[in-house]
Amino acid sequence: MIDAIAPTHILSITLPGRSYLGPTGFPSDRHLFVSFDDVDDVAASNGPDEDMVRRILDFARAIPADGKLLIHGLLGVRRSAAVALGLLADRLPPEEAAQVLTRFCSQPPDPQPGVLALFDGVLSLDGALVAASSNRFVQGRNAIRRRSADV
Repeated sequence: MIDAIAPTHILSITLPGRSYLGPTGFPSDRHLFVSFDDVDDVAASNGPDEDMVRRILDFARAIPADGKLLIHGLLGVRRSAAVALGLLADRLPPEEAAQVLTRFCSQPPDPQPGVLALFDGVLSLDGALVAASSNRFVQGRNAIRRRSADV
């Protein structure tokens, strides 16, 4: 799929201590690696943290307007969906970001709530991103919850 997507930048989300199986050969200034476990408690060992969210935001904000970012993890459902939703919320209102997320996912998203809470804090959204996600997606079921006919 990498050739079909033709990204200019890649954000790879890995699991601590696991081998990297994603795209290779990108220059380090266009390929960000973050490593954290899929845990709901962000205080857990190997959990995501605010510094990671800030690094992700800095990386994404530096991509030129004509750039194309590929975000991937192991399955592309929880951690990468949460990061993608956080990055969308940096540019769109949280409800709108949650509404368009599925367009950019290869599988039905189930955004990781701990990561969303971190983006909420760093972006000063006062819980709006977590709320938008819980209103839009069924946690743990990898399915979209349809809230209205126009969604």
